Amino acid sequence: MLKLTFRNIIRQKMHTTMILVAIMSGVVGIILAGGWINDIYVQMGEALIHSQTGHL
Repeated sequence: MLKLTFRNIIRQKMHTTMILVAIMSGVVGIILAGGWINDIYVQMGEALIHSQTGHL
C-alpha cells in the first residue's frame, strides 16, 4: 500500500504540488491572522492605559 502511495505521488506531480501549496498558504494565513488579532489586543490595551482609563 505504501509503495502504491509513493508511486501515485510521483506520477501526479502537479496535483501533489497544488495540494502542498494550498496547505502551506492556509497555514501561513492562519499564522498571520493570529498575529494580527494578537496585535489588535495589544494595541487596545495600550490605548486603554494611555487614555488614563486603565487607572480606575
